[in-house]
Amino acid sequence: MNKLLYLPSKIKNPKAVIGFIVILYVLSLFSHLNRIPLSFEEPRRAEVSLEMMHSGNFVVPTLNETLYFNKPPLYNWLLTGLFYLTGSTAEWVVRLPTVLSLLLIAGILFLYCRKYCGWEVAALASAMWLSSADIYYYFSLYGEIDMFYSLLVFLQALSIFHFHQQRNWLMLFMVSYFLMAMGVLTKGLPSIAFQALTLLGVAIWQRKFKWLFSWQHIAGGLTGFGLVVLYFTAYASYEDPVPFLVRLFTESTDRTLSSKGFPNNLFHLFTFPLMLLKIALPWTLFLPVILHKETRQWLKGNPWLMFSLVFFIANVAIYWISPGTRERYLYMFYPFLLSVLAAGMANQSVAWRGYLKRLHVFFTIIMVLCIAGLMVVPFLPQNSDFPSLVFVLPIIAMGMVIVCLWFVNNTGMYTRLVMIMLFMILFRWLFNFTVVPYREMRSLERKPFKENSEIVKELTGDEPVYTLAHAETKLATLGIPFYGKIEREYVEVEWPDFELSYYLARSKGMIWTYRADILPDCYYLADEQLLPSYDVHVLHTFYVAKNDKNYILFKLKSTE
Repeated sequence: MNKLLYLPSKIKNPKAVIGFIVILYVLSLFSHLNRIPLSFEEPRRAEVSLEMMHSGNFVVPTLNETLYFNKPPLYNWLLTGLFYLTGSTAEWVVRLPTVLSLLLIAGILFLYCRKYCGWEVAALASAMWLSSADIYYYFSLYGEIDMFYSLLVFLQALSIFHFHQQRNWLMLFMVSYFLMAMGVLTKGLPSIAFQALTLLGVAIWQRKFKWLFSWQHIAGGLTGFGLVVLYFTAYASYEDPVPFLVRLFTESTDRTLSSKGFPNNLFHLFTFPLMLLKIALPWTLFLPVILHKETRQWLKGNPWLMFSLVFFIANVAIYWISPGTRERYLYMFYPFLLSVLAAGMANQSVAWRGYLKRLHVFFTIIMVLCIAGLMVVPFLPQNSDFPSLVFVLPIIAMGMVIVCLWFVNNTGMYTRLVMIMLFMILFRWLFNFTVVPYREMRSLERKPFKENSEIVKELTGDEPVYTLAHAETKLATLGIPFYGKIEREYVEVEWPDFELSYYLARSKGMIWTYRADILPDCYYLADEQLLPSYDVHVLHTFYVAKNDKNYILFKLKSTE
């Protein structure tokens, strides 16, 4: 890096300041991780893992003791391991893979950026990754599969770059295909596309294709696909793998252009770039500083930055033409994109100083507005039940004022960027003490599964509890080249609420089991609309506002 524009800073002990920021950041991630009850996909991931623990079968994923086809089991193995390791199945353990994957990506990104771009760019790229608004204020609070999957894809791409630099073809293919297999066993087919498109992109970039046709490539491919075949062979010893394989294929193809109507396709094509920019706010506001003719010069001279662009360009088109794409599906691109952005900010042209001054004014206004808004926070109705704000809010306000003054009075670009991140961390602490408790309160009101699971436990003791659900027999068709079609029937259940499955399993230490029939002297907990027409003895009722349902705990009335 030859034109760092980081002007003299007023930070006398940068290591101490950075250490303080790191500690404050990590604590902000963990401090309220256990507050919000599980929601969205979290309880489904947790419940499948809990059922593996109870059954001892780690090969066949189940949900309410019926076959579960939506995802392979690697993430559930990880989660089950964390349950065993921590001795807890609480919410914070379910969310631990997200936070640990986020931090691991940041650490690995720093090491590679430092090697090829210097520690300033490495620190900046890692900091921007950790504080991208969509990740920091939203996704880091949830135990979804996507951050762990992003880590696997990041490592998969990184292994291709690392061993390509060393010209070690055997390790390149063995390691990358191994990580591809881990990705397939986590989220299905997308990892195969990442492998193929990244290898092709690197070959085009380097204008060398011979290594793609080497025996090392064959060995790596056989290893990677062999691991996937090995898992499904083990699965076949328990259950028919055809419905599982068909579901994995349809899960990957249902989000493409061909599966959506024209209006959705067109809308996504235009909004996808905005989605990319939104995820990494506020850092994408600096994007114009790298749009200069000099950009190509320092890009071409840096293999890490060139590979970062190659990986993005080679793989992003699939998501651009897939209307089902969500923000969390794109996280694996940002360690690479932010490396380029950080390097561009370090090599910015003098012509962009005017734009940076306007950004300085913009961030100053945002900081002042946030500080002014703190005066209103204690008087908001939703915050009246949080007495801790009386003690926490003045500390956060004082910190924000100090950071804002430091930001305004400092001319060093690097120091200003540090102050922006520090301000974002303080805002996350405010978020933790206001938005997170409010979400917890609202979640308990709309989805009162946690407290009612304890009531069900008290009423049923150690007896099992069953559930009712709609079930439909479907046909799975798997087409095999040069062989033909294989068809299998399977039963698809319209699942009850996953949150209730998880919290019942936690409270009772046993699985909320699906049954298609009603047995005498057994407890059932089900949607009121599914109750049988004959007489039942109702033991407990509770209402779920989220889906406007009444859940009934009941037994068949005695016929004696």
